[in-house]
Amino acid sequence: MLDKEDLVRNYLEQLRPGVLVVGESNGVSILEKSHQAILSASVLVKIVVQAQEEKAPGWTTFQDLKTEANSAEHLKDPDVDIHNDTCFIVFTSGTTALPKACLHTGASISALTYNSIRFENLDKDRISLAQLPAYHIWSITNLIILWSVGGKALLPAPVFNPVASVKAITEGRCTDVHLVPAMLMAMTSLSNFRPESIKGLRSIAFGGTLIRPSFTLAARKDLSVDHTVVFYGMSEAMGIAGFVWGDSVAVSEDSCSIGKCAQGMSVKICSANSKDPLERNISGDLHVSGPSVMKGYLTGEIGDF
Repeated sequence: MLDKEDLVRNYLEQLRPGVLVVGESNGVSILEKSHQAILSASVLVKIVVQAQEEKAPGWTTFQDLKTEANSAEHLKDPDVDIHNDTCFIVFTSGTTALPKACLHTGASISALTYNSIRFENLDKDRISLAQLPAYHIWSITNLIILWSVGGKALLPAPVFNPVASVKAITEGRCTDVHLVPAMLMAMTSLSNFRPESIKGLRSIAFGGTLIRPSFTLAARKDLSVDHTVVFYGMSEAMGIAGFVWGDSVAVSEDSCSIGKCAQGMSVKICSANSKDPLERNISGDLHVSGPSVMKGYLTGEIGDF
């Protein structure tokens, strides 16, 4: 993505970050070459995760920061409002326009966490396979939710690797897996994949794309899970709804329910450019309200999203 200059410039100009973290050294070279002016104007700390032997001037590593930091006292701020201050900035996908930065607060993340714990009946005995990209909001919130109940996460590989994921599920005794359908297909298509080797897996949660009934059926058949979970949300409003598919639920051939709204959330389908609700089975614009809705866009843009 770093080679897409217009997209990266849009991110940097909206955020004007004080701290910038880059995965590998080749990303450092791209940024320094194409966006030097923005980096010099706003970025105070530049971190590269996987550095080569010689770091680029002005860049540091997490290990260097750990060595230099003797205390975290300087991070404490008595004026922080943990409920209403921004704690996450999530960008939209950019499908119809350049990505926009959505501001989420401690309150919106807490609402998502609370609803997810209740919905999935999570506890400290859960072991989740953390194979989604570490920078993706679904991955970040999954870990926050899991760790808030004392659960464990297994990271099978630096990037998605179906062989490593299957090995982690079988040898690490995972109880939960969160994935997109393509990940499931990659794992179950391995030549040496054996469904009978999967023991103790309780749940597979789908999200991030259109979920078809065939995905839920394949998950329950190939991975022998008790149930599958389908989540629905967006950058502006995370954790809107979810549904548990178990053996007692009839599966339609052409649609996959996303269930009821999460606690405190409300939705309605309205006619275009209005707030007038439509009758059932008529397509329209989705309107959402509730505690997990963002507080606004970073740009200050107002109006419907």
